[in-house]
Amino acid sequence: MDPYPARRPGTVIMLFPLWGLLQPDQPWPYNVFPWIALGVLALSVVYGLIIARLSPGLAGRIGAYVADQ
Repeated sequence: MDPYPARRPGTVIMLFPLWGLLQPDQPWPYNVFPWIALGVLALSVVYGLIIARLSPGLAGRIGAYVADQ
């Protein structure tokens, strides 16, 4: 069971702006924006996974800090 059920709708909401970027036959440089956005998203996920693996308590501390704000 997922301990954070709000994660799934949040992920879908974060992917919504990418949908607007994926319109075919756009002129340059607009046809490059989807790849840039997907690259930044992929790097962010990798970075988050690396940080979570190197410091397992960090994710909990960040979550507690955000929840307190």
